[in-house]
Amino acid sequence: MMSTNEAKRLRRRERVVRNIVERHGRAGLRRLIEGFRANESGQILGDDLGVTRERVRQWKEILGREVRTYIVDPTAENALQGED
Repeated sequence: MMSTNEAKRLRRRERVVRNIVERHGRAGLRRLIEGFRANESGQILGDDLGVTRERVRQWKEILGREVRTYIVDPTAENALQGED
């Protein structure tokens, strides 16, 4: 069962998605999501959609989460191959 806070977040997310689609169409939502995935700046996305970079930041916070991955350079990985 979903907590009250989780239910509120879900309703908010649904409302934001609905508003973006109404104002910018599905193509606008697609552009936004692709821009988030490509790590484009909020200014560029905002210019494309006719909104402020602050609005883009708010949408980004509501619509997903950022996951960072540390990728080890092969030089360090190779140094481990001869480890005792």
